[in-house]
Amino acid sequence: SMNYYMWDAAWRNSSFANPNMKLYVGATAGQNAGNPSSYVSPDFFASELQELQGNYTDSFGGAMLWDMSWAYGATLNYATSTKQALMRGSKCGSTQGNCCSSKVPNPSLSRRRRSS
Repeated sequence: SMNYYMWDAAWRNSSFANPNMKLYVGATAGQNAGNPSSYVSPDFFASELQELQGNYTDSFGGAMLWDMSWAYGATLNYATSTKQALMRGSKCGSTQGNCCSSKVPNPSLSRRRRSS
């Protein structure tokens, strides 16, 4: 099995078709959103994201959550927690201005668009 560090090493030591590729870290956003043994808490995920974002600035692309209904449906909003962690670790959270999106997608809006 591969982990982020192995993917980063492969990215640095290979000639990929796209040298500008970015790696995204994924998490299940609820204990029952996938395999329960794969679930990590929002705090743990935030800590890991900030470490990767700080240590792998060339290859780190962001985070993805499975699935958005779980990311918003739990008592603790996993999507907002993830966004806040990424903002704290990026230039976007600094005084340099808003250099990236500050909006977390609203899944209810996406559902309305699909049903129309």
